[in-house]
Amino acid sequence: TIARSGNKAIADTGTTLCLIDDETLAKIYGTIPGAKIDSTQQGWVFPKSTPADTLPSVGFAVGDTVFYVQKADLAFQDLNDGSGNVFGGIQSRGSGQDFDILGGIYAIFDVGNTQFGATQRGTGAGASGGSGSSGNGTGAGTGQNGGSGTGTGTGTGTGTGTGTGSGTGTGTGTSESGHTHHSHHHHHHAGN
Repeated sequence: TIARSGNKAIADTGTTLCLIDDETLAKIYGTIPGAKIDSTQQGWVFPKSTPADTLPSVGFAVGDTVFYVQKADLAFQDLNDGSGNVFGGIQSRGSGQDFDILGGIYAIFDVGNTQFGATQRGTGAGASGGSGSSGNGTGAGTGQNGGSGTGTGTGTGTGTGTGTGSGTGTGTGTSESGHTHHSHHHHHHAGN
C-alpha cells in the first residue's frame, strides 16, 4: 500500500488504466516475475500466464481509506504479439503531472480539496461501474370521508443504467357532500 502525503488522485472512469509515478510502478511490477517495460508498447507488460493469486494486491490510500485495484484489472489488454505478455493496467503518468489518474476502478468526486468520496468497483467478472437513472414512482392514497389522494415516490438507479422506482402515497380527502358522520349508540341491557 502506497501513501504519499499531499498526493492528488484523479479518477477518469473513461479509461481503465491507472497512471501513477514511476517509483511506485517499479515497486508494483517488481513483484511480478517477468514484468518489464516494453519499449515498443511504451509501458509495463507482464506474462499473461501469471496466476492471479500471485499478482500483487495494489492499494491506493485516499485520505484515510485504502482502495484496492482488482487483480483482474491489472491485465489491461492482451498484446497478441506472440510475446505472451499483457499490457499492465497500471502505467506511468509521465513527468510533469503531480497527480495520479486512477481509471476504471473508482469514481472519485470533488477532487479539488482531497475530500473525495470514492467507491470501489465490484469484483464480479466483467463488472462495470455504471450510473443508473433514478426512477419515478407514483402512489395513490385513500382519504377520509371517501376522498382520494395522490402520492409521489422516488426511485434509485442501479449500476446497469436502468432505474427502477416505487412509490407509496398517502392522501387526505374531503368529502364532497356535507354529511357528518353519525355515531350509533347501542344500549346493552344486562339480564337478571
